[in-house]
Amino acid sequence: MSCMAQFKCCSQSEEQPENYCLQTLWDCSKSLMQMGVLTTLLMFVASLDAQVFALPQPTMTLDPPLKIILPGEEFLLTCHFPLTRCNVDFYRNYTDPISSFVEVSHVATFQNREDRKSIGHNSYMCKYQKFFDNNKTWEYSRLSEPTEIIITDVIPKPTISLEPASGAVTVGGEVQINCTSSYPSHIARLYKNNSRIPILTKNVSDSDQTVTFTIEDLETLDSGEYSCSFAKTLQGTEYTSSRSDTVKLNVTYDISKPTIHMEPAFGAISVGGRVQITCNSSSPSIASHLYKKYVNKPFDIHNNSGSEWSVTFNMQDLVPAESGKFCCSFVKMANEEVYETLCSNFVNIVVTAELPKPTISVVPASGVVTVGDSVQINCSSNYPCQTSHLNKKYGKTPVATRQVSDSEVSVTYKMRDLEPKESGLYACHCLATVKGAVYKSPPSDFMEINITDILPTARISVHPPSGVVNRGNTIRLTCSGSILSSGGWYYLHPVGEQSLSRSVAGFVQFTSFHVLTRAGTWKYKCQYARKVNETKHYSPTSEPVLVTVRDRNGASNVYFSPLYLFGFVLLGSLIILLTE
Repeated sequence: MSCMAQFKCCSQSEEQPENYCLQTLWDCSKSLMQMGVLTTLLMFVASLDAQVFALPQPTMTLDPPLKIILPGEEFLLTCHFPLTRCNVDFYRNYTDPISSFVEVSHVATFQNREDRKSIGHNSYMCKYQKFFDNNKTWEYSRLSEPTEIIITDVIPKPTISLEPASGAVTVGGEVQINCTSSYPSHIARLYKNNSRIPILTKNVSDSDQTVTFTIEDLETLDSGEYSCSFAKTLQGTEYTSSRSDTVKLNVTYDISKPTIHMEPAFGAISVGGRVQITCNSSSPSIASHLYKKYVNKPFDIHNNSGSEWSVTFNMQDLVPAESGKFCCSFVKMANEEVYETLCSNFVNIVVTAELPKPTISVVPASGVVTVGDSVQINCSSNYPCQTSHLNKKYGKTPVATRQVSDSEVSVTYKMRDLEPKESGLYACHCLATVKGAVYKSPPSDFMEINITDILPTARISVHPPSGVVNRGNTIRLTCSGSILSSGGWYYLHPVGEQSLSRSVAGFVQFTSFHVLTRAGTWKYKCQYARKVNETKHYSPTSEPVLVTVRDRNGASNVYFSPLYLFGFVLLGSLIILLTE
């Protein structure tokens, strides 16, 4: 029989798989190649293939959809095809028939189970054939694409991870160890270091591929390397995975440095000042210590509630001897064991030997007043002083001194009845006792006070406002000025007549003079004088006012001033010259 006849007979046989026929054809082709007829054979195979494999290629699915199967574990192979009343064949590794079905439509499902003899890589496929009554012939499909399965007695190696990923955990904390298997298993085991006995075991449901082992209240003894494995029992035989890689757990006391910051940040303050140092921990603590560099004993201790993460140390009334570098630590407890963290970085505090510089202000803000007036000087300090001094620049002794209560931070100096000689620059400073020692502040900025002896000009008014009365009636002349609390004098000056005066006490801002005079026109001015420290200080005179007194027939003797008469004569002379 020729090679082509052998292949056609083989391919039409229901007992021979496709691959077997192809192998037969290949063996025969070797001899044909030697005879130079390979081209003719290939053309024949191409035409024959279109006739032999006329049915669509089937597909195969696997349930469960695993790539790895244990010996004795059942799995379903399902062949899918588009026709009805077909015969279906299942194969292992192309040539090994494992099951057949007759007269099935669209699908054929085969429940398979392999034993240890099949351990290794296996391929599964199917094909189908159908008899057509119209032409009384069988038609055949190709083999399906292979479904690759590994039969093994070892479960795949799992993966492992830690939370936190760093594996660094403090005493008293907890850690989660996650183990993941690519194969559904019934048991998960956790191992520490190289121990053959697991420290924890968990049962696993078929749907879980990741198992989490939680270890709480960690101690330093829990440090080490951890690994895990999975196991599954089938028909009385336990199959186990190799151990995962290891993860390292490091359980330590939380001795990490706290963070520290200070207000004011630059740390330079005056004696008696205040500093706040705030320390922050990475976990709750039961106490915190503030240390001064080179001193083993804590400078200050703060007892915490056990839930505090931050502590603030308030350092008040500081003196120069307390200058230095400071750090803080926290005292913690884990599993009934007390320990202390490392000390934080240092912050530097510098306490100067002077009290804070006071500030000064004056009312009125311009500092300019007239003789006899008063000013108010305010001196304020950030630190409560016991004594305050007001000094004039270049003066050897204080102008004024005040004792200050503990609740006062501002002192007011009232300077009254001022005279020009008291003009100048003024500053204040204060003294305070801090922790048994007396300290002095630097002087404040200077504030200038200027006392002028030029008083406001006096003002005069007349009543009646027209300044005209009949003879025998009085005229009221009112002089206004600025008389202070110490009192003073008002003066009425009739031009060409004797002046009138009147003394007043206290803040009297005006006084009136009642005048009865003969007929005529009269001019009046007024003036006032302040009494300052038993000395008179005169104001400029007011502008003049004119008063006219008429006789009973309406005539008045008009008063002409010399300047007025001179002007009148000059005007007459000018007129005569112009007429000539």
